[in-house]
Amino acid sequence: MKKAVEKTPYGSLPTCLALAFLLFLCPALHSQNQEQKLLLKEAYSRNSEYDLYRFFDNWSKEVPSNETEAPDKWVAEAHKVFVAFYQPLLCGENGFQNKERQLYKDNPYFIVQNTLRSIYVADTIPYKNDELIGYYTSHIDKIISDESYRRKYIKDEKYNSYVKKYYGSADSLRTSEILWIQRQLDRGYLLPEFDFKKEYQLMKILTIKVDSNITFRPPVHFPDRKIVYLTDEYKKLLDDFLGLEYFEFLGNRILMCERLERSEPKMQFVCNAAKVSIGDIGDSWKLITYPKAYTIVLDRGMRRAVVDFRFEYEGGYVFLEKQNGEWKIATVKYIWIN
Repeated sequence: MKKAVEKTPYGSLPTCLALAFLLFLCPALHSQNQEQKLLLKEAYSRNSEYDLYRFFDNWSKEVPSNETEAPDKWVAEAHKVFVAFYQPLLCGENGFQNKERQLYKDNPYFIVQNTLRSIYVADTIPYKNDELIGYYTSHIDKIISDESYRRKYIKDEKYNSYVKKYYGSADSLRTSEILWIQRQLDRGYLLPEFDFKKEYQLMKILTIKVDSNITFRPPVHFPDRKIVYLTDEYKKLLDDFLGLEYFEFLGNRILMCERLERSEPKMQFVCNAAKVSIGDIGDSWKLITYPKAYTIVLDRGMRRAVVDFRFEYEGGYVFLEKQNGEWKIATVKYIWIN
């Protein structure tokens, strides 16, 4: 007769120990957060830049990079891609700003994002015009002529109904797609498009999601700047300190002007360390130091990468290539503005 094994609550002893550790740690973290909150408040009341810097220094020490915790090679490589990508001060052909818009040149601290939406892997990442023309042309020809290749991307019944409804024949479809490539090339908008949602898309590059909604703190470094990462706790702390509020009107969130007047001096005070500004409608504050990465796509050979990014009110793609073992920005393409 087998001896019954008594199970600990929640399934295992390690789990219980982890929970016990978290319960032990939570009061300490809460206490530290309260100390930081008080320090920032007192720094403002005394108009003390020294204490403001102490607040940011404490924050920097409290929340380090988590690069060593990457669960797989793709996330580890994405950290390296981000380090090369993250250039708030970079200007020129491969930069994020022109020389008249150097937002962060006077700020000793950069507030870096703490999360990444998704990491994808693609068989290839073409981005130069000749590469894109070759890829798109070959791709559409294979879909039209190779049944097994077509099934990798779309279901035959969808393909057949699409061709019949809109084009009448595969030759007409090919002619139309080649004309689309030429039009995009003439407009300067020929870019790789990725099939993130596994939709029926003839002219998109197939991707596989390897991770999503991850805590992501790459070890970015600048010789004359310090880095802090915008965790949920510190976002709430700064939001509460700055105190900007909205009211609802016809489904929109409108700034309360009297609150804005009170928040403005606090915002200017924080800007002595790191630039923050009033956010878009529906947001509270823009706290991070741009650029912000949404997704990173790596090719299977880890030789190329593309970052879907935002810089204030504009965004697009940053293409990177690995040179002598180091990621380098190849080109920056802005494709939207709001």
